[in-house]
Amino acid sequence: MEEKRKFLAENGFYIRKINQAYFAFHGLYGDTPASSSPIGPKMLELRRLSPSLGDFIRSVAEITSEKELDRLLAERAVESLTPP
Repeated sequence: MEEKRKFLAENGFYIRKINQAYFAFHGLYGDTPASSSPIGPKMLELRRLSPSLGDFIRSVAEITSEKELDRLLAERAVESLTPP
């Protein structure tokens, strides 16, 4: 990831710290046919189900495993079906 951060900096995008959520959100990680990881599509779905970008970022900051991501996705899916 440090390599990607340096590349972005060389091209005018200065980011202090970069993580997998950044790549997932910006379509640079795990969302291509070459990727065998289900994380990218799950992150995209979580972003779609999140009420705001800030909420999405706060949520993914706490995730430490795919199991936690799946749990959060299930919670958000239920919330999206529940009338306000």
